[in-house]
Amino acid sequence: MPEAFVRAAMAVRANSLIRGHSAVRWELLESLTALLNNNITPLVPLRGSISSSGDLSPLSYVAGVMTGNPAIRAYCGEGAHRRIVSAPTALEESGLQPFALAPKEHLGLLNGTAFSAGVGALALSEAAFLALLTQVCTAMGTEALLGTRASFHPFIHDIARPHGSQIEVARVVMRLLDGSKFASEAEEAEMTTEEDKGELRQDRYSLRTAPQFIGPQLDDIASAIQVVTLECNTSMSISHFCRLRWDLRHEQLPITLSLMPRVPASIMEGTSKVWRSQTRWRRRALPCTTLQRFCSLSRPRC
Repeated sequence: MPEAFVRAAMAVRANSLIRGHSAVRWELLESLTALLNNNITPLVPLRGSISSSGDLSPLSYVAGVMTGNPAIRAYCGEGAHRRIVSAPTALEESGLQPFALAPKEHLGLLNGTAFSAGVGALALSEAAFLALLTQVCTAMGTEALLGTRASFHPFIHDIARPHGSQIEVARVVMRLLDGSKFASEAEEAEMTTEEDKGELRQDRYSLRTAPQFIGPQLDDIASAIQVVTLECNTSMSISHFCRLRWDLRHEQLPITLSLMPRVPASIMEGTSKVWRSQTRWRRRALPCTTLQRFCSLSRPRC
């Protein structure tokens, strides 16, 4: 698994545990953040979890490095000297000691959706840039084909069909085309069939309906962002939930059994349609990105 994925998951796990609801000691948090600060990244298999009941397998590799398990390996070192070594060696070279887990801390550290939430956050970051790039490409395509700004006029999108995301896309493209010397205003006089010289009277379909097509995909991406943001800032442990009074404990399963696995589907559907809308302007295939890897590794396999 790429180091960025693992480090994102470790940051999300620390953020969850610091809420104080998962019955772990402050020393465990210090040990976890020490790995991040010393640039020690556990070597985690790419496959192994669909997040239906927590990312148990991936998080166990993080715990293995924290406890100095010799069977677990980690990335250690800087720049050209970065290499893969055993967990005890990585800790020793960084001046860290193996952490001994106390009762309940095993579950507190292992059970949660940190990997799905962390990788989902990285994928959504790319998805947001892709959505913006799509609108830029739409404006560029309008100029390249000597199109018109009239397709994005506020009357069509703010008044006639006032869907929020559609309005946003139309306003962005309209703003990008402001002052363009290639995109016309489409203000022309009426003429008869005999006077018509066979010129296009409206832009091609893929241009003039871009806001209606891209807008709903932005809704899917925004919905996924809301879910992942909330998941990154919640308590996601199966162990005791402790309130301010330590004698009041709640046994519960706070992990999300079906919500997080649905996020990749939302991202994949939204971004694939957004990118498909630009196939007329692109000639090369989309490179393998965090977004594609996340959607791939999160797809359930029997």
